[in-house]
Amino acid sequence: MEYGETISKIQTEKNIPVKDLCHDFMSKSTYSRFVNGESDTTTTVFFHLLEQLHISSKEFFFIKNDYSLDNQESYLLEISSSSSNRDTSTLYRLKKECDLQSKRKNDTFHHLSAICFLHICRIKNKKYDVVCQNDIKNYLLGVASWSRYEIVLFNSVMFIFDLDFIEKILPRLLRNVSKYKKIIDFTSDNFGILLNIYTLYLMQKKLDKALYILKKIKSLDIPELFVRERLYLNFLKGINQLLLYEDSSGFIKITDTLNTCNFLNLTSQKSMLVSFYNTISTVYKLPNLNNAF
Repeated sequence: MEYGETISKIQTEKNIPVKDLCHDFMSKSTYSRFVNGESDTTTTVFFHLLEQLHISSKEFFFIKNDYSLDNQESYLLEISSSSSNRDTSTLYRLKKECDLQSKRKNDTFHHLSAICFLHICRIKNKKYDVVCQNDIKNYLLGVASWSRYEIVLFNSVMFIFDLDFIEKILPRLLRNVSKYKKIIDFTSDNFGILLNIYTLYLMQKKLDKALYILKKIKSLDIPELFVRERLYLNFLKGINQLLLYEDSSGFIKITDTLNTCNFLNLTSQKSMLVSFYNTISTVYKLPNLNNAF
């Protein structure tokens, strides 16, 4: 749907009179031309219409896209699913589709294509494509203040970054997390990226830096509705107690988290947490989880 058509659809379905919608911002004839695709409108008037319709810009674009995610979100979900399933044939198809839609370097589809190819390299255990790697690295380094787009891009291919690169971009990343942590839509993305960095530091035996990142994770003040993130945080606290303080209550915290996953039937989350624990156990001498289940 076009912008005006979407506005008209929402107005009709909410049964809001056109005169209330237009108010002093535009005439009925101007509104009619806009919703019929005969003219455009200003940004100010557009956001006024959204306000009068009591709808957010995010929800507006969801409706405009026929109640579907936008292309970027849809592709990211399919890339993530294909990568988890090690489905390189689908990743090749997605890469080709993104290449066809890319208009220039560093547009969204250019980045999505690079993400696909880097995941293909990872799955096939091949050296990461240098061009794709450098395109994403240089783009991220060139952005002084990150938005959600950069957070998601970084998180999508974090496996290509070495510790030096992480150290280089960490200050701006943490500034972004601090600025956006009150927006609930950013909670999962912020948590995910900090979790990945925390894991990286643990694997490199940089416990002081891992503890620093854990403090940043705790500062997110995760709402109750984010069950997965709260479970992970409790799990991380247990890991922290085991590694830094050799406190056996940390292991109890870990097993309690896994038992909660069992109770809530969160099988995939439990599997991921167990995998995470086993990965950390390859570096540190931790109690064997098999004895607890």
